[in-house]
Amino acid sequence: MIATAPSQALWSGRAMRDAFAFATTWLQHHRDRVNALNVFPVPDGDTGTNMSLTMSGAMEAIDDLPADASASDVAQRLAYGALMGARGNSGVILSQVFRGFANGIGDASQIDGRDFARALEGARETAYKAVMRPVEGTMLTVVRAAAEAARTASETEPGITDVLDAALHGARIALERTPEQLDILRQAGVVDAGGQGVVYILEGMLRYVRGESVVSELAAAAPVEDLAAALAPEDEMGYGYDVQFIIQGDN
Repeated sequence: MIATAPSQALWSGRAMRDAFAFATTWLQHHRDRVNALNVFPVPDGDTGTNMSLTMSGAMEAIDDLPADASASDVAQRLAYGALMGARGNSGVILSQVFRGFANGIGDASQIDGRDFARALEGARETAYKAVMRPVEGTMLTVVRAAAEAARTASETEPGITDVLDAALHGARIALERTPEQLDILRQAGVVDAGGQGVVYILEGMLRYVRGESVVSELAAAAPVEDLAAALAPEDEMGYGYDVQFIIQGDN
């Protein structure tokens, strides 16, 4: 059972925990739709799954935190769990979003909309730095747009609800423009899968702060064509496959 909450001006650690739990459930419900959009960087149809598993890993890391844990403690543990549970390219980038978000919050015991905007700016900065060659038209673009919209809104509306609403609006606009930035998305007639995942996460958090029930809205979504299976394994970055490394050792 996921708690719901009334419109909020501040988040305690518990509110942050509940908001991310709500967002995790919302993303998991839309996992298959995100998978079906996955044509970049390779059409392997797993972005929704990888982002959902990464979010689940983040949530598992806060299971043993006390109910009165600060917003800072919750954010730091979420970042750690996301890193340890990261799956695939999208999951690794998402883990860096969590890391930057936590850094932006700092040691705050509770946060308002201005803190949330600052955390999103930290998420943007860290995520871009984590990618050797950032590509616009991806989830990075959507995170950046969310951060910019949140920062602007926080200057006049410091409440969490208003800032989060602005962040989601900015993210949605950026998502719709991703086919203009990546030819492979335009050719397939889809938006970026990772960017769509980011939008679902923000949607979930906003639904939480507005006190909306996640259960009543989890109606079956219309099926989405599996575009990954229909496309040739071509990648705009020049590779038809995805290579990852796990490096262990000191320092």
